[in-house]
Amino acid sequence: MMKLAILGVSGSIGEQVLKIVQDHQKDFEVVAVSVNTSIEVLDELIKRFPSIKMIGVSDLKSYNKILNKFDNIIVTNNLLDLVNYDEVTMVVNAIVGIAGLKPTLATIKANKDLALANKESIVCGGELIKELLKNSKTKIYPIDSEHSAIAQCLVGEDISKVKRLIITASGGPFRDLSLADLENVTKKDALNHPNWKMGNKITIDSATLVNKGLEIIEAHYLFSLPYNKIDTVIHYESIIHSMVEFIDGSIKAQMGKPNMEVPIQYALYKCKRAINLDQKFDLSKCFSLRFKPIDYDRFKAIKLAYDVGNKGGSAPLVYNASNEAAVDLFLKDLIAFKDIVNLIELALSKFDGCVVKDVEDVFSLDLKVRNFIYEQI
Repeated sequence: MMKLAILGVSGSIGEQVLKIVQDHQKDFEVVAVSVNTSIEVLDELIKRFPSIKMIGVSDLKSYNKILNKFDNIIVTNNLLDLVNYDEVTMVVNAIVGIAGLKPTLATIKANKDLALANKESIVCGGELIKELLKNSKTKIYPIDSEHSAIAQCLVGEDISKVKRLIITASGGPFRDLSLADLENVTKKDALNHPNWKMGNKITIDSATLVNKGLEIIEAHYLFSLPYNKIDTVIHYESIIHSMVEFIDGSIKAQMGKPNMEVPIQYALYKCKRAINLDQKFDLSKCFSLRFKPIDYDRFKAIKLAYDVGNKGGSAPLVYNASNEAAVDLFLKDLIAFKDIVNLIELALSKFDGCVVKDVEDVFSLDLKVRNFIYEQI
């Protein structure tokens, strides 16, 4: 039985992990969970999963509120306690943002398997993670639908025979707008994703295609392929989640409903198949699969992602940190939609060539970049 620590249990990914656990109780047990401020979900969660023995609350004020609330359950303000809890055999990292980096590194150090939905870990700490994995038994199982699709397409294949990875993008709500049209889009427009229901931040990232930029960098580290072998394409229906082209011209594609249950379950089962009764795919309703290339002038975030990926060093970190701060400003109605990518580009110029040697350097530079973005208004 897999014993799980679910970090970010109150979010969309966390909730879907819990559903899968309930559907497969013989295979999984939840022993540790974490939230940031959503402590209101904990009472019901403990009733549903009496196996929970440790709770992490990262927000200090929220932690103090529940410190002595639960009998026979350890409550901690340090999420690394959950990672290092003896009973945990797999960590599900569904934390949003760079806060997920330290738990990712701790999981690798603890030689525990990692189901990873926190792409910022890879983007901001890719080189640190790569170095740690050399001496660790940890296996990383990607939860992102695109990287799960690539992993599924690579089963039984020789990575040296891969010509390129093709990451699909829905294109977000503005995929058919001109560059001039993007001048006047609103927050409401940007949050109206055509295919997926997600949190606000990732929905805005899908509108700018920064989310796809982050996935390009993540794919580079997860599959150890150079950026010239990682391509992207807009796919309207979000039925094909990604593809792999091989040197003989053959292309494998992984298809399925546009939801996260299959990639989550595939990761939890360590890239093995299990029954999912909710995922019957009706081909009679899939009348067409449409694709078009990504216009780098309209979606400059993709070009910037390739630039920072090839540059390496701290550039991917600056890309991520500046985006997170800019999206925060946009959601607070303090900047226009077009300003998000402009601010990312400005930060990349400002912090060009910064050196990060360890995790503390990562967090220090991350804070400097965010402060720089906030200072622009």
